[in-house]
Amino acid sequence: MNVPAELAFRIAKVIAAFVTAFCFGACSPVDAPGRSEHPAVVCTSEGGGPWVLRASGTLTRIRTQNELMHRLDLKEKSYEWVLFTNADKSSTTTPRFLIGDLVEMPKRERTLPFPRGPINAADAPPYPPFPTQSVHVNGEIREDLGPLRLRVVSGTKCPSI
Repeated sequence: MNVPAELAFRIAKVIAAFVTAFCFGACSPVDAPGRSEHPAVVCTSEGGGPWVLRASGTLTRIRTQNELMHRLDLKEKSYEWVLFTNADKSSTTTPRFLIGDLVEMPKRERTLPFPRGPINAADAPPYPPFPTQSVHVNGEIREDLGPLRLRVVSGTKCPSI
């Protein structure tokens, strides 16, 4: 093998090792410690209808050894969600609900009669008393309360579906 070809091969191996070690390890959006900021929007949909833009701002993701924090900065207010990784690799989160703060709670399907009369505890409420929430590693936040759906997504547009 001649010297220039061998030198080019060694340089290619060094570049490949560098890219593998640094880009796949440190540049991974899921595992990389550090901070990233992206534009984000808060959108809602009621009863499967079209998505409506409610607010826009910045979604900041901060990763440390045992926690992942998402901070949503809107014009009016800021919200934080922190996901803690426990020693057994399970995770816990600190919920901060946007439904009720950015969007009015859904109304009852029918009004209560007056006078009201007896209450049947077996009757199901028209929607759960509290929203359900999931916070994804990529920063997407999903909240559902009966027919109302709320999403925080990276970007400048609401989801199409």
